[in-house]
Amino acid sequence: EGRRRREPLMGFAQVVISNTHRWAEGHFTYEVPEELAEQLSEGSAVVVPFGEKETVGFVVSLFSDPPELDCPLKSILEVVAGGPLWTRELLELSHWMSDFYACSLGEAMQAVVPSVVVRRRITPVNARESLKGVSGLGEDSRRHPLNLEQAEALRALQLARESHQTLLLEGITGAGKTEGYLSALEQALASGQSAIVLIPEVSLTPQAIDRYRGHLGEQVAVLHSQLGETRRVREWSRLLRGEARLA
Repeated sequence: EGRRRREPLMGFAQVVISNTHRWAEGHFTYEVPEELAEQLSEGSAVVVPFGEKETVGFVVSLFSDPPELDCPLKSILEVVAGGPLWTRELLELSHWMSDFYACSLGEAMQAVVPSVVVRRRITPVNARESLKGVSGLGEDSRRHPLNLEQAEALRALQLARESHQTLLLEGITGAGKTEGYLSALEQALASGQSAIVLIPEVSLTPQAIDRYRGHLGEQVAVLHSQLGETRRVREWSRLLRGEARLA
């Protein structure tokens, strides 16, 4: 009496299979060996038997009740080190995308985690990290006080954010829209939220880095098509860990 009851270990897992060129449709049920149970969580990468070979899959759910099947279940062989690639929130998003866009769960999961991150987890490599693509031009990033129109725009942006509405901020080039964006981002980050800034062309990224990182510092992560694989993994991982909250 007085002892805490131990939670039952989840003895079964549903796994999405990752193939080299195309993820298998649907998900497959595997038994979880007792020695692996405490290492395993939803979103983990695992090695499983699939057909006549071993391959990598990703756990999408765990459960304790044995399924009713006509054939014996195969067991998970190994849990890939490094922790889950898909957080609970990313798995929930993947399930929603699969339902809403009528795509497979595997396709949705691939869309929310960069393929290079998946490849690196499966086959780690040692590579030198390049700063190409995440460095600015060294331009002056000093802020200027908001004028009346910018202050009114900032208030409209704040109200739209708080009420989850969409807002279009119009203005000619050089009108000072970026100052409004920076102030709105400051408010969002200060309230514990995160944000995404979309740049229309990769060639405009360096000056954008100067403006945003020059004021918001290491809270800014940079992702675009010209990044090397090592840097892309690092920037994405910073966002996943919460070290950066502005992409």
